[in-house]
Amino acid sequence: MKLKGYVQFEDNWISEIDKILYNEEGISFSVLDFEEIKENTLILEAMPYKNVWSELKFSCVKLYKVVNVGDVFYTYKNFD
Repeated sequence: MKLKGYVQFEDNWISEIDKILYNEEGISFSVLDFEEIKENTLILEAMPYKNVWSELKFSCVKLYKVVNVGDVFYTYKNFD
């Protein structure tokens, strides 16, 4: 499932309660909407060797400003 205009993160550390994200320069980005994508994937467990299904979750947000691929975001502003 693709969400047009949303930024998809590589995991699900952002949640619905996060209303503002900050980039590395401390610039704020308002979160307009939040969605979570769930994807089932087959993984190989090391011991004992067997295939198991696992559910992966990804945070997706629609932001007020345009961002670039590779931008890093934080849920808090910790810049001096």
